[in-house]
Amino acid sequence: MNEQEMKKDMPKVSVIIPVYNSEQSLPACIDALLQQSYNNLEILLIDDGSTDGGARILKSYAAMDPRIFYIHQRNRGVSAARNEGLRRVSGKYVLFADSDDCYTWNAAELLVRTAEETQADWIVGAVRKTLRGVTEIVQPGTGVFSGEAMNEVLWRLLENYMIRQLWGKLYRAEIIHKYELRMREDMNCGEDFEWICRYLMHVQTLAALPEVVYHYRIKSNASLSQRFDMRSFHYLKLQYEAVRALLVSRGMRQAYEERILYHEGQEVCRGYGKIAAKNCPLPFREKIAYIRDGLRSPLRQDYLRFRKRLLPFAKDLMLRAGSACFVTLAVLVLRRSSI
Repeated sequence: MNEQEMKKDMPKVSVIIPVYNSEQSLPACIDALLQQSYNNLEILLIDDGSTDGGARILKSYAAMDPRIFYIHQRNRGVSAARNEGLRRVSGKYVLFADSDDCYTWNAAELLVRTAEETQADWIVGAVRKTLRGVTEIVQPGTGVFSGEAMNEVLWRLLENYMIRQLWGKLYRAEIIHKYELRMREDMNCGEDFEWICRYLMHVQTLAALPEVVYHYRIKSNASLSQRFDMRSFHYLKLQYEAVRALLVSRGMRQAYEERILYHEGQEVCRGYGKIAAKNCPLPFREKIAYIRDGLRSPLRQDYLRFRKRLLPFAKDLMLRAGSACFVTLAVLVLRRSSI
């Protein structure tokens, strides 16, 4: 079989990369895709109104390789950029990447081969994460899962946060097109998690790989996921609604409700800490209003309503104490800084 015939047997993979002011990391990200052992790629570079030299880099790559497509849009946010990519994909499978990370040299080959051999709807690979110079490998497990076994894997992915990021996973374009799955453009945080939950409502089989397929680097608190947003608690509510809908659709709600409420209650507590971030732009009065918004969060109200029935006393006490400490400390620190 010659090379052209072999290519016909290789399903196309569409890679969606939103780009905004990341000219320094772009070459490494794109080069890692061009050097893949799997060649049948469609690389969609969506420039979300960058103001640095990123557009020049993207255009030069698009001129160099016919598999690369440069798409420019006015600055509308990462969700709008990914949606533009989703509208344009022509491959059988879809990969997502962030412009400051990169895939391993054989990632596409591993993921596609597993999808073709198992006919799974979602393929999850291991990820190497680097935060402040510390590196860890996060594993999804190994094997092909459906039914109750898949439910257990999904919960494990929820607990280790692997379900919350788009990258490092292979998606079927057929499912995305059939159900018109698009990112919520009214979310600036957690939009990828919310979208994945909706995608998973249509997944029958999941395959997990032990091999590392993606390198993820968190360089500073300037990343989108770390920035302060006054609507943080609203975003948490939307994420919780999405994961709850997923678990209900899979018959998992009753079995996992206790842990979900505890987990999301902790997320509300973490939300309080964002007002102490250096990049938080709010004056003192608005910071207090933000704390009040967290206390009134529907997530927190759900937890308070169900906690006595669902949670052991120790867990209940731990979450209540943690919540009280966060609020008290935040108010004291902010009041002191306002003097």
